[in-house]
Amino acid sequence: FTANLLSAQYTITLKIKNLPPQKVQFAYYFEDKQYVVSERESNAKGEVVFKGEENLPRGIYLVAFSVTNAFFDLLITDEQVFELKTDTVQLIENMRVKGSTENSLFFEHQKQMLILRKQISDIEKNAKLDSLEKSNKIENLDSVMKVKQETFITEHPSAFLTKLLLTLEAPANETDMWSGVDLSESGLIRTPFFVNIVRTHIARHIDKGADYINFENDRLLSKVSKDTEMYDYLTRYFLNFYRTHFKAGMNKVFVHIADTYFLNGHKPDITPEFETIITEQRDIFKSSFIGEIAKNVKFASLSGDSVSLYEIEEDAIFLYFWSTSCGHCKKATEALRVHFEHLENARIAVVAVNTNEKNLPELQRYMKDNPVPWGVFTDIEHHSRFREYYYVTSAPMAYFIDQNYVIRAELQGEEQIRLFLEKLK
Repeated sequence: FTANLLSAQYTITLKIKNLPPQKVQFAYYFEDKQYVVSERESNAKGEVVFKGEENLPRGIYLVAFSVTNAFFDLLITDEQVFELKTDTVQLIENMRVKGSTENSLFFEHQKQMLILRKQISDIEKNAKLDSLEKSNKIENLDSVMKVKQETFITEHPSAFLTKLLLTLEAPANETDMWSGVDLSESGLIRTPFFVNIVRTHIARHIDKGADYINFENDRLLSKVSKDTEMYDYLTRYFLNFYRTHFKAGMNKVFVHIADTYFLNGHKPDITPEFETIITEQRDIFKSSFIGEIAKNVKFASLSGDSVSLYEIEEDAIFLYFWSTSCGHCKKATEALRVHFEHLENARIAVVAVNTNEKNLPELQRYMKDNPVPWGVFTDIEHHSRFREYYYVTSAPMAYFIDQNYVIRAELQGEEQIRLFLEKLK
């Protein structure tokens, strides 16, 4: 047993008074989940030792007890051989640390915050105080809490806890939320809150267009050293998010991330299989870009015949995606009706693809009651994958495709469609 401890790269000893024998889990935080590193049985003295032959990656970890359902957090930094001693009555308040300065600071800070939070709770429960008195007292304690945190940050600028506190404050900075975040600290990734900081970053830019999003993501990633865990985490998070967040313009963001940070030799450590997956998805999303050759997808006509885009023999194609239940689509359809004669005379075929009806008879009934002079098509079972190839995130939207099947315009929404049709005259 002694030999094993000596050879271990991390050894965390817990001594918890009055703890009955039970399974104790040692885990780390990652995004919204916790992942178990080790599980041990505590002995009759309430002691349990977690050890391993490799250093643990930095971050916030937790110890959870199976019988009492209690848990507490601890820090893993460069100090990986230490002892935590407490009791079951007050796990945090009675915690004593040996061999880890970072955890000594961490638990002392927690104790101070617990005292202040208890005082706030007592004020909230005090029936003798009116609402104004409660508000003033709580505000004063909030100020005390803030001062204590600022004092800690000043006195311990290089402490891991300082990096955590500054990261938690990041969303409050409207100008540059990343200015106080130490992006060289990989331990931030293994915390229960860092992913929310990344999500806040995304949420601040999500409605500002692909170019702005790409600029902000590039600006953030330029602050992170390549070949680090943080760089790998952020680039992969962005790649996965914009691949699955189906919203207008997000295909352009995905393509930019794929090309800039993963493909073309930028990230040589990715596996060939992963590179193939990224390349295929990049090509699918890029196929709807202006200047690209339109994908030759097949649709079903109202009569049930199969018709491919390249079979349409006109000088150009106005590919129109619409829904029967969409109010904006009705306005776009009316604009198309107004300009249809001009389109027909200019040999511009209108290919209207329905996006919402679940079966062909439903669409046939709707079109019988709402006839249009152009061809109406559908793909109920989505065999053509038109939603991916043309990145149909909402309706109405349209593409203008020239005689060489090159995409010349992408139109989002009724207003863009109407204005484009007016300019075609």
